[in-house]
Amino acid sequence: MKIAILIGVSDYKTQDNLIASKKDVFLMRAILTAGGLYDSILFIDDQTNTQEVKRKLTEFIKDNIGNEIDELFFYFSGHGYFNGSEFHYVMSDFEAKRMKATSLENSELDVMIKSLSPSLTIKIVDACNSGVPYIKDPLALEKYIDSSKQGFDRCYFMHSSGGTQSSYADNNLSYFTRAIGEAVLNVSSDKIRYKDIIDYVSDKFDGNDGQTPIFINQAPFTEVFLNIRPDFKKEIEQLLLNYSPEVEMAFGSKKLSLKELIEQDARRYFTKERAMVVYNEISNLILSKFTLSGELKDLFDLQVMKHSNYNMMPNPKMIAGWVNKNNDELFVKVILGRENVTRKVRKVNSFSALTIQAMGYSDEDNYRLVNETVSVPVSIEATTDVDYNVMEVFAKSKYPNLNSMVMYILPLLSRTKVVIFSTVAHYKSSDWDAESLVAESSKWVTKNIELCKTEELAEHISELVTSFEDSIITPLMDTFSPLNSQSHESTENS
Repeated sequence: MKIAILIGVSDYKTQDNLIASKKDVFLMRAILTAGGLYDSILFIDDQTNTQEVKRKLTEFIKDNIGNEIDELFFYFSGHGYFNGSEFHYVMSDFEAKRMKATSLENSELDVMIKSLSPSLTIKIVDACNSGVPYIKDPLALEKYIDSSKQGFDRCYFMHSSGGTQSSYADNNLSYFTRAIGEAVLNVSSDKIRYKDIIDYVSDKFDGNDGQTPIFINQAPFTEVFLNIRPDFKKEIEQLLLNYSPEVEMAFGSKKLSLKELIEQDARRYFTKERAMVVYNEISNLILSKFTLSGELKDLFDLQVMKHSNYNMMPNPKMIAGWVNKNNDELFVKVILGRENVTRKVRKVNSFSALTIQAMGYSDEDNYRLVNETVSVPVSIEATTDVDYNVMEVFAKSKYPNLNSMVMYILPLLSRTKVVIFSTVAHYKSSDWDAESLVAESSKWVTKNIELCKTEELAEHISELVTSFEDSIITPLMDTFSPLNSQSHESTENS
């Protein structure tokens, strides 16, 4: 099997934030998932403090011990630190005085990887290196990386720059990671080898004295990175286009003309191809980010599913009503149904309000109830083709005294934004071996995200993960807290 570990660290307490790192790791994940060759991918782009990253790494490695690992792919984008004898992957909580405790040492990572005995190991590091100034040998990092290949069977190690250099980026992508994406697009055959990646990136940085990537190889150059399909190339091309540097309009104090204002606003409008890359990224994020932590893993089995039917959701009428009132060029339409309603109608020749008050009558006597059939929004239907309509995250209880929980996530797309609906609901026992959804317990909430601000997607999905876990654990803590446990015991003993 093939497995991958992808880490992108953008936010730092003591270092400069790296906006591009979050997008770097998104691009790399899109390349791997579109290729369809990897059986399991650990994706880390938030909660990037050292202990949390090491915890996730440890769990991932443990889960794969005993498996036959044909290939292990490791990618990191963020700050790096090389002190002459050890390379450190710098995490969000990095402190120079606590270097070992606030970073991931390359030697520690190597021990973890070697415990799986992969046949082929790939390590791609796009790090803005902070080397200590007294390291006089400009090849020190290269020598260190070369020596670190000992103990691996076959390997390709790629670092974005030397130990005395910096790795450059704009606000969209790091140059090194962008070059890897471009290498995938520029290959002329239906397969791309790791050697093809190395050759393209080497040529890209040839003559660049400020950034010279390092490549260490211990393999015959025959290993294939990806199988290339035309639709796969198109997806990566659109993703690179989404992350291309924006052309800034430096008008200063000059008043923009009408044409300039229109052109400026037009940048928010995506083509169908670009918008679909963003839309599909939502499902990728949900599939990779939704896990159960701590004891919840022992209490529930987690399933993440895609659905194409809106009607399987709880309370579709609530969403239909929202769309009916707020449809701002979303690619959905409201489906109307007939419903019987009762409403109050003022009686003909009824007295005026002043007369009613003077005579002591109730205003209710001035109305009659009328039953009628009206058209109401009952559901929605997509007006554009998408790979899925609804994502379901189902936490199946392992114990008879716990209720299963579910979260539904529904993205609605337009040319400029995506509106993400989400709701949590619980199940109740309906038979000895059956559960039924308590639909009335669900309440839909919305989040608007501009298509040009894709970095907000990961933040929102992470918030949904936290919200889902809180929805599960809060009632458990209320029921099984020590105080309530004592109360149950007292009742049983009385």
